[in-house]
Amino acid sequence: MLEDDYEILQATDGQEALDIINALDNPDAINLIVSDQRMPLMSGTELFQRLIPIIPNSVRILLTAYTDVRSIMDSINKAKIYKFMVKPYDPDELLITVKRAVECYQQNNALIASQLAFEKTLAAEVEQQKVQLQQENTLLKDRVR
Repeated sequence: MLEDDYEILQATDGQEALDIINALDNPDAINLIVSDQRMPLMSGTELFQRLIPIIPNSVRILLTAYTDVRSIMDSINKAKIYKFMVKPYDPDELLITVKRAVECYQQNNALIASQLAFEKTLAAEVEQQKVQLQQENTLLKDRVR
């Protein structure tokens, strides 16, 4: 249902997902991860927690048939979940959620790029001011002598 608009990587469990992502040349290219909460080998929450250091800016959606409040809280607090969806989910709602999540990723990356550009410009200006102050300090020292 998502293949027409997105490039999809699939895994049967959390460990396979980690292996696939770790094998990528550029894992940061992953915008969005959708995972089931209950999987073999590790939960969706654990998968997301383990992916945060690898792809910190990716958006995460967790699907589950269980509405265990502790699991929901762990997911939101520890795994930085964008959205928690209960199964069975409405396919149209999932499509909209995926679209909005990808837009969120793109907006966050644009903000990060803008912030980095600002910081680079600011650092250059500070360096320029430093050089100018050093030159003026040298001139003042020469006048005092």
